[in-house]
Amino acid sequence: MTSWNRLKCCSSGALLGAAVLVICSCSSSTTTTSRSGATGGGAGPGTPTSQKDASAGNSSGAGGNGGGATATFDGTSGVPCMTDKECQTGAGINVCSTSYSGQLNDLNGVTSPQFWPTPLCIVPLPTIATVGNCDPGDVGVLQFCDSADPADPSSPGICIPLTTPQKAGSTNGYCLPHCTFNFDGKAPAGCPGKDTCNQLNYLLDTTTNTIQGHGFCQGTCQADADCSALGAGWGCQTDLGVCTMNKKSRTKTIGTACTNSGNDPTPLATSDTETGACNCPFSGTGPTSFYCTQACVVGGTPCPTGYVCDALVPGQLAFTDDGGETVVMPPAMQNPGLAGLCLAKCTNPGGPDGGVPAGGDGCPGSTSNPPLSTCTAPTDPSGAGTAAGPNCQP
Repeated sequence: MTSWNRLKCCSSGALLGAAVLVICSCSSSTTTTSRSGATGGGAGPGTPTSQKDASAGNSSGAGGNGGGATATFDGTSGVPCMTDKECQTGAGINVCSTSYSGQLNDLNGVTSPQFWPTPLCIVPLPTIATVGNCDPGDVGVLQFCDSADPADPSSPGICIPLTTPQKAGSTNGYCLPHCTFNFDGKAPAGCPGKDTCNQLNYLLDTTTNTIQGHGFCQGTCQADADCSALGAGWGCQTDLGVCTMNKKSRTKTIGTACTNSGNDPTPLATSDTETGACNCPFSGTGPTSFYCTQACVVGGTPCPTGYVCDALVPGQLAFTDDGGETVVMPPAMQNPGLAGLCLAKCTNPGGPDGGVPAGGDGCPGSTSNPPLSTCTAPTDPSGAGTAAGPNCQP
């Protein structure tokens, strides 16, 4: 059987390290973009990337587990829990996400956020920002973790690349609980309670001609009640989708132009993501502009009027095998229950390939350099479109 897959850039809602928010970059039609300062959605849409079979050519361990007979793992990632002991059924290393309640760094002005409203088992988080706990494999490979075989899609953990471009190495990824979804209109599987599935990558079985989406569990709370499993005092910072005991009041409203601190080693202290003026999610290699928005769940609490919940599922999927042959699948769909971002609706998609000036028709911002947003259709020639479009992308 030939297996095809497409790297849908990197993930990730806000990828979480032991004490920091991890930024994962992707390429789009106009700039290098990433999620930064927000949870609840995937990374910016990327162009199709040739990709090897995820099961081929890599036997390294994942999730700090190693491979083969030397594997040391618990295999409990994603299991609901209240104590660490419930997660330690094998190697005795996994912990309950409640172990990190109140101990995480500030996020977009919110102190001590909790990324899992419903506590679940996880591979222990690293204590150094640039050091992960699993091997994502080389560029074009999708690998898993918290199991003996990093190429096994049934593994309970999925390894999120820490670097751009993706690079193999036992500490170059984060092992987070694994979730899956099919383009059948049904909710994703694998995330308990109020935790949601954030899309990451897609695999195509050419024997059955079926696609399966793969992602990771994190967030996304929509109301204070969603955080009740964490105990007294926890409430929901709804624009980020994270639980906290110290909500942050915003000074900018959705749709307002904002700045992101970018991916530089030293964040721009005056940016809106650092001051906490609003959730300004997309960034590049330096300070960039977008518009204030908020986290959402497809089929959940509706976005404000004029906005749509976009899980950043590609408008169409292109799969390339090792021989270079490419198959472009029909326009994709969003599954209810996927985490996303509220993005502005628009008409007359354009930008670099569509003939309409960057900024589009009805998009927030202006055509300054860099543009705040571009009206992008689901099947935009650049490959940057999403299933929820046309809407205003970076």
